[in-house]
Amino acid sequence: PELPSSLGFHEDTITSLVFSHDNKKCFTSDIKGIIGFWDLQSKSPFDSMVIESDQKLISCLAITPNSKYLLSGYHEPFVQIWEIQTKKPIGKFSKFDFASSMAVSPDGKKVVIGTTYQYVSIWDFETRTEITNIKDAHLSEINNTLILHNNIQFLTGSRDCSIKLWDLMKFQEKAILKQEGYEMFSKGESDTKHIESEVRCLAISHDDRFIAAGVGPHVKIWHVSTMTLHTEFKDAHDEFTDSVAFVSKKCKWVISAGYDRKVKCWDYEKKSFVGE
Repeated sequence: PELPSSLGFHEDTITSLVFSHDNKKCFTSDIKGIIGFWDLQSKSPFDSMVIESDQKLISCLAITPNSKYLLSGYHEPFVQIWEIQTKKPIGKFSKFDFASSMAVSPDGKKVVIGTTYQYVSIWDFETRTEITNIKDAHLSEINNTLILHNNIQFLTGSRDCSIKLWDLMKFQEKAILKQEGYEMFSKGESDTKHIESEVRCLAISHDDRFIAAGVGPHVKIWHVSTMTLHTEFKDAHDEFTDSVAFVSKKCKWVISAGYDRKVKCWDYEKKSFVGE
């Protein structure tokens, strides 16, 4: 498969990318605090915005289901909320450690924020108040946060080599997927397996049946209902798999991007490599 086009705008490392729910626009951020607004039909930035702050590095982005608001997280103790139409800040979530990942619930009522200091902070979007926080959710930085389409569960993936499934209503852990290296990490022992088993990215299928993850250089897929491994594409990329995504509701493909600058397609139903 070949990409139909590419978008060039940022001059520095891109830290996050999110799509609007109508799939007409996408938003990107970089380490210099620039947010790019993209029109996917014209394949060019229709606007851009520079964040004026002492700490410019944007760590993560999220968008509300109605595509009216964009959230940006920083290596600072706050998340900024932007109105997309006016491109003006309208509020923020604050008083927690650096946001390393975040997600907005499908009903737009909750925001789940994963932090660099191992805990999860859950906020009410309308009131801008913290509902609760889960201390020691992981043993290390939380790289990924995803809310399932069912609106009652969410996932977190961490540098501690684990993936956890949580109850979004009771704020309780439901299941854990421990990767190779987790036990040694929990004991504080240094080993290369930590890096090789770090959960760097997560994705959930459109029907909430499968979890895909980049674990070190591999791509792994699990059944959500049983939390058992469905298939694994070993050494999918050189060094690390940095991003994964399910293609569509009908297509049984997963796309992965790696540190090796390659984009690959995998058929998780046939458990086979498609192309790159």
